[in-house]
Amino acid sequence: MSESLVKVQYGPSELAKGVGFNSKYLQVKPDRITLVQPTTTADGAIPGKLRIGSTGEQFSEMRLVALFEPIDRRNYYEGEGFSGDNLVCFSQDCVRPHPRSKILQAEYCDMCPRASWEKYEQSHRREDLPPCKKFLHNLVVERQTKLPYYLDVYSTSRSPFLRGLQTIARGMALLKSQGKIPNIFDFSFTLTSKKVPGAAYYVLDIKDVKGMNDDERAEFGELYLKMANAISSQRSVTETEEAETEPSFTDGAEEVAI
Repeated sequence: MSESLVKVQYGPSELAKGVGFNSKYLQVKPDRITLVQPTTTADGAIPGKLRIGSTGEQFSEMRLVALFEPIDRRNYYEGEGFSGDNLVCFSQDCVRPHPRSKILQAEYCDMCPRASWEKYEQSHRREDLPPCKKFLHNLVVERQTKLPYYLDVYSTSRSPFLRGLQTIARGMALLKSQGKIPNIFDFSFTLTSKKVPGAAYYVLDIKDVKGMNDDERAEFGELYLKMANAISSQRSVTETEEAETEPSFTDGAEEVAI
């Protein structure tokens, strides 16, 4: 018995939907923003620039929106460079090393000699700073394109970055006083860098914090929900897989400034 073939006709309506746009294999994953230091070994990298990890694009500044509150994390590297190959131990909460660390350095972070400031407090020499680096892990999006990025803020960049976040905190408090429900993504800011006076390295800096109108707030609220649901779905499916527990690391364009 023969079966008739069904001929499918495609029209302009298919193009209007965006071919492949909703494919699970074509979903945009966060790239990484790093601050290029004078000690970089990356080809073409310019000290003081913000560099995109996968493309090598460099910017003097970027207009960003933070989708989530910053998270404290820790990374401990051995050998030269700051890559996944050299990452020995890491923590995603600064309380305990993650079980997927190659070699756990201690049961708890506050008991770990790699994170101890005791030697530095006695000598005040940079080489005696704790080798396990604490940093702020951020998920941000570019203001216009809405492309997502990871932004890890280390050591001397931490203070100027937190000062910038204080401006956002004040804006959120003002929205609260007006009877609104404030969110961190109700504000955009310019991320840039500046050279430390008398030093040979750069630090991140936040400037020009601006609030959004109600339509923009709703727009980024929808983006937040989409990202939050994607993260929640990924964790539920790959809870014990490396994809979910991938540590944050620099890609060679950024040498940690301390």
